[in-house]
Amino acid sequence: MMPLSVLVLAVWVQAAPPTSNQSAAYGLFLEALSLREQGQNDEALKVLQKTLKADPKAADAHAEMARIHMDEGRFSLAVQAVNQAVKVSPDRADLRSLAGQVHQFYGQSGGGEAELRLAVSEYEAASALDPADPAPLRDLTRLYSVLRNAKAALDTWKRLSIADPRNIDAFMQVANLSINAGDTKGAVEALETAAAADPQNARVLQVLGDIQREGGKTEEALKRYEAAAKLDPRDLITRLKIGEILIDSHRGTDALEIAGEMLKEDASNRFGLDLKARALKELGRVDEALEIAESLAASDPKDLKAAFLVVTLLEQKGALEQADARLSALLRRNTSNEDADSIARNNRVFWAHAGMVRQRLGRYQEAADAFGEAAKSGKEKDASLVTYRIDALISAKAFDKALAEVRAAKQEPAFKDEADLKFLEAYALRGTGDEKGASAMVEALLKATRDEANDTLAAADFYQRGKNLPRAQELFARVAEKDPKNVRALFSLGSVLERQKKYEEAEKAFRAALALAPESAITLNYLGYMNADRNVKVEEALSFIQKALADDPENGSYLDSLAWALHRLGRNGEAEIAIRKAILTQEKNAVVIAHLGLILAAKGDHAEALKYLRLSLEGEDEDGELDRTLVENKIRDLSRAAQKKP
Repeated sequence: MMPLSVLVLAVWVQAAPPTSNQSAAYGLFLEALSLREQGQNDEALKVLQKTLKADPKAADAHAEMARIHMDEGRFSLAVQAVNQAVKVSPDRADLRSLAGQVHQFYGQSGGGEAELRLAVSEYEAASALDPADPAPLRDLTRLYSVLRNAKAALDTWKRLSIADPRNIDAFMQVANLSINAGDTKGAVEALETAAAADPQNARVLQVLGDIQREGGKTEEALKRYEAAAKLDPRDLITRLKIGEILIDSHRGTDALEIAGEMLKEDASNRFGLDLKARALKELGRVDEALEIAESLAASDPKDLKAAFLVVTLLEQKGALEQADARLSALLRRNTSNEDADSIARNNRVFWAHAGMVRQRLGRYQEAADAFGEAAKSGKEKDASLVTYRIDALISAKAFDKALAEVRAAKQEPAFKDEADLKFLEAYALRGTGDEKGASAMVEALLKATRDEANDTLAAADFYQRGKNLPRAQELFARVAEKDPKNVRALFSLGSVLERQKKYEEAEKAFRAALALAPESAITLNYLGYMNADRNVKVEEALSFIQKALADDPENGSYLDSLAWALHRLGRNGEAEIAIRKAILTQEKNAVVIAHLGLILAAKGDHAEALKYLRLSLEGEDEDGELDRTLVENKIRDLSRAAQKKP
């Protein structure tokens, strides 16, 4: 490092040729520097005062006095001294930077915000005088952060990244502040520049991946994460993010491979085990996933993520009562290690999920209560939770309460444009017996709509649920005609046509939907079941249903379809296995119960068949799908056959 005296000399000799007084002043100045280096600050100050008597325009003497006063904590004197230095040489960037330091330290030591703002002015002046020097800009970034001036901080970090293009931290800060300002494009540009400047920086690639993932560009994010992982193979966080994207993209096998690599290094790694469980869940290997998740939850009762994974796996398995019990336990958990915001956030998730589980269990009032608790958790109002609660109240046939709540919610400024609430009001009104008023409300909504496709589909759903199938068909067809690639419209059109026994037209709509979304499990199952039930193209129907089950192996409706297709093909032994599995989650469904009875009858198990056929007549059949005549005739035939036996 260059000695201080040499640095000062380098500045001093840039001036005009010295006079005799200036020469004397310079000698005194060097003496003061020597005393300062020996720690004799008071003596150095005395000599500096003599220096200034010899040459009042010796800016460096004023500056050195400022440094001494600043070191000693005499900030007001330091300010006076540095101001004199700047007054003598206002165009020297180094003096402006020193003035910035003095005001900054003074402000941070009790001088207040006014001193910090003076520091900003001096640093800005220094930067203007010497734009290539990054030092004042670095100081400015800190000051603007302290002053909470995010816009100025962002601008300064950008200037610093130009002045010091190898400063990767500057680009990272530009990206971070750009995101906070809502400028995702600016953040990406900053990080891409950083990546070009330092291609081996894994952190830059990871953050770039985070931004792209947040923006929905998952494939681009995946490429960034994979590049980061190659640079830093031991970074577990990056590998986890890769695994999460793969799971979200339904690439469970690839995610399972990532988890396997992590567990090779450490078989007890909780992150690796969690990723493995979620990959197995995506692949439909629920029992294997559940075993891992249960182990994680048991080994750390505070691991809410593992406990919640258990819940979702129980749901997927159809063990809804167990899932509900686990959610109740989570809501009774010890929260001593959580802050208030975390408690509210977690409780909102658990209550909302409890509502969904209870709704699937047919416990609609309890579901409504759970959604209500979820809505009360957390500071922000959530329109979806309000709509879920009102929908559950309608399912619970608490129509008056649902109507009162939906009308109250519509008065909330945050919810005034929620179309779902407007349609729920119509459903609630229908429930009170005012079908005419409800239909008039829906028609008015259609005329005033600003979201034609979605509102038309919602109106069609309303008429379909009210069994006004011709009007529902008309509306679904309207959307499909205007947007031939609208898969939901095509599927729903097929459904409403099937319910009117317009099977050829329904099949045409379903196949159009499958042409656009060939992996759609719900469409594959619906078309497969419709044709199997009609005993038409049953082999193809079976293949459709099997494909749907590959996507959701525990789905009770799909298992029922499988059983019925196998029955139509005369494979009643296989059909019985499938239907008994289906009935575990569809134990109240009249059609599923009847299918079990009919399959057992085909196998010759008449006594048990009679039991289930009779039970089916008492089961749930809101849509009137059960062929009661067929069931009653079969009961009569089996009963007569039983009476004829010796």
